[in-house]
Amino acid sequence: MASCASCHSDDLNGKIGPNLKDHRWRHGGKPTEVLRTIAEGVPSKGMPAWAPVLGRAKVAEIAAFVMSHHQPDEPIEVEEVAQ
Repeated sequence: MASCASCHSDDLNGKIGPNLKDHRWRHGGKPTEVLRTIAEGVPSKGMPAWAPVLGRAKVAEIAAFVMSHHQPDEPIEVEEVAQ
């Protein structure tokens, strides 16, 4: 909550950061993609790389928390983002 809620809100519905409970994601919705996004961040969008700050274990816990709000095999549509 301390690291993510300021951008994604405590209910994951999004604020300045995107909604993490919907089915349209910018950086992929597979567990490995979510883990990578959290670990490496999205500097062009203002999201820091959290792995150096929180460590790999905590990043994995955060990814699991995000994924727990979705059903297994639930389709996540990857948005095309203009460069």
